[in-house]
Formats: sequence, C-alpha cells, structure tokens
Amino acid sequence: FHDDVGSDLTHVIVLSELLKGEAAQPKEIQTHATMIGNTARKAVQGLRTIIWAANPQNDTLDSLVQYISEYSHEFCEAAALACRLDLPTEVPALPLIADVRHNLFMVVKEALHNIVKHARASEVRISLELQEGSLDIRVEDNGRGFKADSATASQRSGLANMRHRAEAINAALLIHSSPGAGTSIRVRWAYPKDWPAGAVLT
Repeated sequence: FHDDVGSDLTHVIVLSELLKGEAAQPKEIQTHATMIGNTARKAVQGLRTIIWAANPQNDTLDSLVQYISEYSHEFCEAAALACRLDLPTEVPALPLIADVRHNLFMVVKEALHNIVKHARASEVRISLELQEGSLDIRVEDNGRGFKADSATASQRSGLANMRHRAEAINAALLIHSSPGAGTSIRVRWAYPKDWPAGAVLT
C-alpha cells in the first residue's frame, strides 16, 4: 500500500503545491493538472487492486481471469495500446488462494507497465490456459524487444519484480525477447492436486 498508492498520493500533494505558485502560467497549470488527474486515477486503480486482493470472496480462478480482463482492457485503452485478450469465456470457480491470485495478477500488471515504459509497442496480447498440471499466463507485445539474457536486462526493476512475484508462489517465469522482435512474458504455476484432472478453460 505504501509503495504503490502512498507514492501516488504523495505525488498528487507535491503537484498541488506547485499549482499554487503558477496562477500566471496557464501552460504549467494545465500540465500539472493533467498529471494530477492521471496520478489520481492510478491511485484509484491501486486501491481497487488492494480491495480485490484482500477480499476472500475473490479466491477463485474465475475471479482472477475476470480481473485480469478488466484491468488489461482499461490499462491498454488509457495507454492507447491495441489489446487482444485471448482469455476463456467460461472458467470454473476453482479455488485459488489470495497469495497466488495476487502474485499472478501482479506479474501481468508489471509486464503491462514495462511495455508502456520501454517497448514502444502498438499491440499487446494476453492469454491464459490450463495445461497438464499447470496454469499458464502470457503477456506478449510487438515492440522493440531487448536482449533478454543481457546483464542490463536482468537488473531492470520490472523484470526483477516479476521474478520475485513468481518465486513467491513457486512459479516459473519465462522471458523471450530479442531486439526488433517483441517480448513474451510467461508465468507458469503448477496448480494444486485438488483441481480436477484434465481441467480445461473454454
């Protein structure tokens, strides 16, 4: 809460203070007012995520899929990115503990933010499927890509955060990218044995 929403609210306060001294500078007022609006919207989204993550009624696979769909659509629309969601339309209400649900979502969120910050992409594709014994989520873009095995890439905070999220739930994070060829982020989580064998999403 402190790192995400807290920093946004602090930013709003700072921008509000700057506005007080800009009565005779309409361009600066417009710029900072826009920044305040964007930051406030980001803080609201952060609060929505916290509430969603904390609500035990959302501890199911179908809740995760629905929230990923809603968040991705809103995020990509605001970022002027074409968004292709290859998500199942019918998802069984399989149990998914809050820690797993939240960390899987945060990998998707971090991947989307990285695309906006670094990829210079025009399109994003998000897919989710159940394979034999595992849940796979992919976030792919058609951006400029990067050398995924380089030392610089391994030190990027976004990638490090995604690895941390995956490790926290014993999931595998697979990153495929090369200059000029876009990027694919894939998180694979071994689902529990109490899920029905051969479960599929349609």
